Amino acid sequence: TYLGYEFIGWLDGEGALLSSAVSYSFTVEGSVSITASFSLRSDMEDFVFTSTTSTCVITGLSDTTATEVTVPVFVTEIEEGAFDGATALATVRFLGTREKWEAVIKTETDFTSLEVVCSDDPPPSNAGSQQPGGNVDNNGWTEN
Repeated sequence: TYLGYEFIGWLDGEGALLSSAVSYSFTVEGSVSITASFSLRSDMEDFVFTSTTSTCVITGLSDTTATEVTVPVFVTEIEEGAFDGATALATVRFLGTREKWEAVIKTETDFTSLEVVCSDDPPPSNAGSQQPGGNVDNNGWTEN
């Protein structure tokens, strides 16, 4: 499966699902048509991208009016100028570490006017005294 997509299953010539297992065995008893079916992952709907089984390169945004996007950890590169034209974009959340983010981006200048938040970043300095824990709603931090 190419990064950014998920395997749905094997479909017969009529489009009916034969199996959702990655491996599917059957006995051929005549002419048969079987197709592997894939769909776009919901976490990639905000992006225009190219991918293979080992790379996922964001080349643009599907909605240039977005104010915030979340980049999945499996993204391997963000092409220079990918967010050009997205004048409302203020925040890029990256589900990977800061170290991984540094490997993903190819030009720092594309992100100078954006807030980039990585999964291992400490809480903002105005967060008061907080400790790790909590839930997704409070970004993984709970107040003391």
